[in-house]
Amino acid sequence: MPFGLSNAPSTFQATMNEVFWPCLRHFVLAVFDDILVYCTNWKSHLEHLTIVLELICSRQLVAKRSKCLFGQKTIDYLRHVISNKGLVVDPGKIIAIQQWPAP
Repeated sequence: MPFGLSNAPSTFQATMNEVFWPCLRHFVLAVFDDILVYCTNWKSHLEHLTIVLELICSRQLVAKRSKCLFGQKTIDYLRHVISNKGLVVDPGKIIAIQQWPAP
């Protein structure tokens, strides 16, 4: 999509929502070009990953392999750390706040 278009971000997000509609919030989160495929076990994760990659290919979209992470138990996503222990804010993003002197 060309840079500088005022509606480019919303148009791209609408496209991602349309592409992943069947699985959105069931096992996929898509915020712009950050696509998260999640599951509780490895077998289901592979099945979900196959579905997501097929959806991407069917719409002639591409995923750059060097930017992809597969089979992660912990991942940084949208300034948060997601793991089997839950969701926490990325400590690197709040270090300045934590080190702020008390009034």
